[in-house]
Amino acid sequence: GREALLKKLNDLQQEDKTISADLELLKFNDPVEIEKIKAASDKIKGAADRWTDNIWMIKSYLTKKKGMSGKEADAFLRI
Repeated sequence: GREALLKKLNDLQQEDKTISADLELLKFNDPVEIEKIKAASDKIKGAADRWTDNIWMIKSYLTKKKGMSGKEADAFLRI
């Protein structure tokens, strides 16, 4: 009775864990998930490009308008 039901419950919980793990592995090949990852990486790449452009603009300002050398500007910006 009770012991058999507890064993069955335990078996089903183990099976659920196994299936959930398999599902996580398969999610990496899901076209929808791949598109989500691609969109996120494109967004992150765009943000990195903006930061890079901003740093170069600041370096240019420091060297042309404030008379710093390139090495001084690099040290100031920690690049």
